[in-house]
Amino acid sequence: MVSGKYDAAAVANTILERMIQSGSVERSSIKVLYESPSFPATAYGTAYNLKPELAGAIRSAFFSFDWQGTALQAEFAKENPPRVQFVPLNYRTDWDVVLKIDSALGVQYAISAER
Repeated sequence: MVSGKYDAAAVANTILERMIQSGSVERSSIKVLYESPSFPATAYGTAYNLKPELAGAIRSAFFSFDWQGTALQAEFAKENPPRVQFVPLNYRTDWDVVLKIDSALGVQYAISAER
């Protein structure tokens, strides 16, 4: 137990690595019970019903973003391997393990027109 509050915790591997690198957790204090395949921890997207021109402009803004000297560059440089740009994702393949867990737990997502 790292903090003494819980016997076990689910933690993304990138977050755990950052905690170890920052010294807030000792690698020797961790016992891994299960390790899933890695999946993206952060993502940005657009609503399904945006006008295609707007969705395209947003996509272009992300993929042409200059990371040099930004807080994003500093934060994601800590990952292994370091991240240096935004990349396109496909939720069906890149989050396959998450979708399988959701399915096993009976989690369902619904789109609501209400705001």
